[in-house]
Amino acid sequence: NVIWPEHKPVTRDYSVRQYRAAVNELDIDFVTHGEETPGGGWALKADIGSQIGLIGPAGPDPLIEPADWHIIAGDLSAVPAISAILEKLPSDAKGYVFIEVDEIEDIHDLVHPEEMAINWLMPNPHDAEPALAKAIKQLPAPEKATSLSAFIAGENQSVINCRKILRSDYQIARDKLYAIPYWKRGKTEEAY
Repeated sequence: NVIWPEHKPVTRDYSVRQYRAAVNELDIDFVTHGEETPGGGWALKADIGSQIGLIGPAGPDPLIEPADWHIIAGDLSAVPAISAILEKLPSDAKGYVFIEVDEIEDIHDLVHPEEMAINWLMPNPHDAEPALAKAIKQLPAPEKATSLSAFIAGENQSVINCRKILRSDYQIARDKLYAIPYWKRGKTEEAY
């Protein structure tokens, strides 16, 4: 059980980018939305010695199951998890990665196996179909793959749409698909 201080602080969930047990170091990537937000605001103001509380980990380990072919998709909130997955995949891993960003400045290099194709998507406000779901739907069938696995994370409705496509079009088994909504459009983390 967690023992909270007298006044429970506002909490936020983050994906661990990297953990180095030998030196007890933990990397977490933050998206900042100004100094007044609980997580990003703390990150902007933090100095060496600033306190942070940790609970976890949560979710499966590994975040993506071994397979011949992978589909990885998410929005900017999922980039730390996607980066961690890509760095842990074997060097001969094959598949596609789709990352939806709102601004070109959010696109950056990722360490990844050579045959994992990285695709940065800018949503079209005039397109009725969400960018991630549309990209997954348009994928060519994997050649010579006997097993598929997928990781999907980000906005709630986008994750639901992608999961439906992966289950129906690609017949990905439940145990080979990890789909986790990190946030819901129009809701704060407390309300969601």
